[in-house]
Amino acid sequence: MKRIGDAPFFEGFYFKQQSNEQTLALIVAHHAAKGKPEEATLQVLTETNSLVLPLPPLRVGAAGCVFCEAGVFGPAGLRLAVDCPQGSIAGTLLFSDLTPPYYDIMGPFALVPGMECRHSLRSLRHRVDGELIFNGKPYRFANAAGYAEGDRGRSFPSRYLWTQSLLGPELQDSVMLSVAMVPFLGAQMLGTIASVWAGGREYRLATYLGARVEQIESGYAKIVQGRDSLEVRLLEGEHRSLQAPVCGGMHRTVREGLCCKVLYRFIHHGHILLQGISKNASFEDEWGAG
Repeated sequence: MKRIGDAPFFEGFYFKQQSNEQTLALIVAHHAAKGKPEEATLQVLTETNSLVLPLPPLRVGAAGCVFCEAGVFGPAGLRLAVDCPQGSIAGTLLFSDLTPPYYDIMGPFALVPGMECRHSLRSLRHRVDGELIFNGKPYRFANAAGYAEGDRGRSFPSRYLWTQSLLGPELQDSVMLSVAMVPFLGAQMLGTIASVWAGGREYRLATYLGARVEQIESGYAKIVQGRDSLEVRLLEGEHRSLQAPVCGGMHRTVREGLCCKVLYRFIHHGHILLQGISKNASFEDEWGAG
């Protein structure tokens, strides 16, 4: 995404690494409020901590790679060497066997101009190998699992619920669900997008495919699309503070739990295709906001 004049904008990339022992998420972003200079940040989330580190200016290159003097982030992996008063993180992670969605998760809404926020799925599930040292603590991943997504636009939705997790004995399955109240054509629209990777294929539920939000409340959501349904329920978890964009400026504080206990149930054509409790689920619950 390129900034147009002095208009507000943000673009962020989310990389989650998950093994049976450790979980780590990185959010690299560049952003600017109207008339303000562009800034770049790296947000680091662990099981017990969240930290925002400043970055040198970012450049988004070909094939979805993001570059700066302190690191490289892309489909093949990431390399970091950040050391500043706020903290430090360094090392290399390699990604392989990426699983991109069959097509843009936004569907036809990807073509609608002026949307407040556009979501993207970069890999529903992939292999992660390597090590990062964050504030002196090693995070080692060997044949672990990863997930990658992104957002761009001006602001996050005023009210939303988002969750993601890798599931199964070998973390071979993946679930992502987002329900949000978004401005659309001068009104407020309740929309949803969801992707389930199970049994080696993607199942998608989305407003543009006829999905409807049957129930939404803090910590719980159920969406239905024909004979398919996806239900998520937050059972327990500690949430950490994250910066989120409002008109390009990172002035909003939201809370994400990186290692929450969440129940997922996906029914396809009347049969339970995926059901389980993840103890390492990501969960953002801003449904009560606004």
